[in-house]
Amino acid sequence: MPADYLAGGARDIAALKPQVALIQAFAEYPQTLRSPEQSLNAAIAAADNAKRAGCVPILVTGSLDSDIAPEMEAVRQTMNARVRALAAKGYEVLDLDALWRSGENPAGWKPGFATDRWHPSDAATRIAAEALAHILRRILALPD
Repeated sequence: MPADYLAGGARDIAALKPQVALIQAFAEYPQTLRSPEQSLNAAIAAADNAKRAGCVPILVTGSLDSDIAPEMEAVRQTMNARVRALAAKGYEVLDLDALWRSGENPAGWKPGFATDRWHPSDAATRIAAEALAHILRRILALPD
């Protein structure tokens, strides 16, 4: 994730004081791919800053790209695994990768879930919204 996105998000959280913030921990940008470790550390720092501001951060896995180069897909899969592992350390995680990917192609979308190689369809967005609602209900201790 480009550093200016996360820095801008941190400024917004400090100024706006939201209750919840979604923080994408990996995206297929040249800056991210050159330094995935730095990008993940920046996302974690943004999440930690959000927590200090009284906001619940939800880290989001990297989304799919049906035409991604194999070496970039390997980085995406590694970073998604590391984001998922953060749940064991108390971070909330919205796993778009698991919700949207097809079983036979880890970089491919489920049928009807993409409008192009990067963007989710309305059906995929609905699935993500339902998963996010489940997380929010758990955070707020509301019945599911």
